[in-house]
Amino acid sequence: MDDLALAQWIERKINASLNESGGELSAARQKSLNYYLGEKFGNEREGHSQVVTREVFEAIEWAMPSILKVFTARAVEFLPEGAEDEEAADQETDVVRHLLFERENGFLALYAWAKDCLMYPNGYCKVWADEVEKTTTERYRALTIEQVIGLTEQEGVELVAGTAYPTEMGELYDIEAKVTKTSPVLRFEAVPPEECIVDGDLASIELDDAEFVCHRTHKTLSQLVEMGYDRKRLESIAADEIETDERSNRQRFEETAWDDDDGALRRYKVDEVYACVDYNGDGIAEKRRIVRIGDEIFENDEWDYCPLVAMSAILMPHQHAGMSLADAVADLQEVSSALMRQLLTNLYRVNVPRKYVGENALLEGSMTMDALLDAAAEIVPTRDPGAIIPEVVQGMAQHILPVLQQVNEQKMLRTGVNPNVSLDPSVLRESTMGAFTAALDHASQRLELIIRLMAETGVKTVIKKAHRLIRENFGPDLAIKLRNNWTNVNPTEWRERTNLKATVGIGTQNKQEKMQALMGIIAMQEKLMALGMVNPEHIFAAVSEMIESSGIEGADRFLINPSKTPIPPRQPDPMMVAQAENLKAQGQAMLTDAQSKMARAQIEAQKAEFEREKAMFEARMREREASLKEQEAQFAAMSAAGKAQAEVRHLDADSMLKEAQRLKVLGEAKGITIDNQAAETGVMDFLKGIDNAASA
Repeated sequence: MDDLALAQWIERKINASLNESGGELSAARQKSLNYYLGEKFGNEREGHSQVVTREVFEAIEWAMPSILKVFTARAVEFLPEGAEDEEAADQETDVVRHLLFERENGFLALYAWAKDCLMYPNGYCKVWADEVEKTTTERYRALTIEQVIGLTEQEGVELVAGTAYPTEMGELYDIEAKVTKTSPVLRFEAVPPEECIVDGDLASIELDDAEFVCHRTHKTLSQLVEMGYDRKRLESIAADEIETDERSNRQRFEETAWDDDDGALRRYKVDEVYACVDYNGDGIAEKRRIVRIGDEIFENDEWDYCPLVAMSAILMPHQHAGMSLADAVADLQEVSSALMRQLLTNLYRVNVPRKYVGENALLEGSMTMDALLDAAAEIVPTRDPGAIIPEVVQGMAQHILPVLQQVNEQKMLRTGVNPNVSLDPSVLRESTMGAFTAALDHASQRLELIIRLMAETGVKTVIKKAHRLIRENFGPDLAIKLRNNWTNVNPTEWRERTNLKATVGIGTQNKQEKMQALMGIIAMQEKLMALGMVNPEHIFAAVSEMIESSGIEGADRFLINPSKTPIPPRQPDPMMVAQAENLKAQGQAMLTDAQSKMARAQIEAQKAEFEREKAMFEARMREREASLKEQEAQFAAMSAAGKAQAEVRHLDADSMLKEAQRLKVLGEAKGITIDNQAAETGVMDFLKGIDNAASA
């Protein structure tokens, strides 16, 4: 296949593809845009209300904040390949999101892409890497000749001017140099749908599955020359008409511009084609990137990367073209506009009724005095000669307003977008916060599904492509500020990643449920820490997940990551230590006091026991003495008993005396023991102190 045959093949494919100017999709997009802008339908009647309601505008604009809030956060992330890959996958997710959505005009590109997706059957974007050349002028003072030579040897440095002057250290130089630096930039932009021409046989939303994709743009001669194309060859090609019906319809306020047909601003049609074609004739179609300017081929290389990505809000199975929110509510805008027009026309008629005027009451020129005084007065001529009767109009508001309310409810059911989501007041009074939250969640499920589809079809693919471009085009000295910390990243060491996880929309927990679950986990961790089943890394993971679930990025800004920075042993609070020592001293004093009181009580009990035993002993002694006296009296009286009885009494008395002596010795020994115990425990000193204080 030669270049001429290839150019003709491209033209045939474009004519048979989707999104081509003048096709059905182009007409559908123009209609959706007109409805969004509130353009008239073309069936308006003179003298009647011509208002157009804005259901399409309201559905799209109320959905946009929720969508952008999700996708500017961490909506899609890379899945790690293993435990050792956790940190790398997390960092690469942050780097890709930063370069894609935060640098350059990433947010505006995301905004335009999401709005295209909601307004048209498909939204398209383009992701590619570009080399940016930046030239600056730098001035150096007091350089030696060696430093000047070293400066000129650096890549991208060109000397512009210099001055030499002698000094005590030798000849020095003041240099002015032009420094040119080239750095890679990740580009991300929304593509107008009519510029993305897609193979008509494509049955999915994924453009990587298409055999033919063309990005058709119009560029000036100056732009093409800057891109490296040959000027003479370009000048031999005829300029192309850049206006299309869809572009003209979108540029509502564009004035007719002067066209520089022969100068540097002459415009060319540029087709950047990504196709499967058997160019070398080996019977196998290979993926190629082809650039056609006008009807001529300027680039033709084997290529396995397509920078274009498609996204749809409402997927249609087995079709490339989906549906938009504009398609879902366009008919409701027609009905609502018709009802509103009738309502307003009816109110006009009620407030300013017309008059039926007979022919004889007309002045010259079929005018009435009212018409002469008020040019806006309306009359209806009749054949009744003397009739001047005001028109009687029946108010229709009570019939039209309920129908308008029903139309509004249908719009909310179709889109899931309602700025005034609430429960019925009677139900709200009897409902709990959980029931109210459940009602809000139920009302937003339709929009959540749209967000999930956008994440799965478009955002995931963009993140994957951006990861590949960064890995292949950015060097090892990439420095990025992530989570409030500057981080050096080496994309050349990244592994190829294809597995991503969407954490938004249907199929995921809502924010409140996730926060409650995490709070329960943290409470459980506090109890399990005492058993050794939880370490600081586990607690950091739960708390950081809670912080990110709240919509705040960068848990490292608020917490120490134990895996990166070991947590030092916790130092006790000096005030708490002092309080603990004070409490300890008080407890020791209370313990000593209690022990002293207990010892005193024991001594008092022993003394009481001794006194009791002493009293019992004295009582027995008295009884013995009485018995002895009685026996002595009997002995004196009984002379006949003789000496034997006297000896018996003597032995008995001797035994009793020995017993008395034994008891006396025992009592003295027990008293000594009690005194020794009191002295050892310090009780005696304590008691003496109390007695002295009492006597004082």
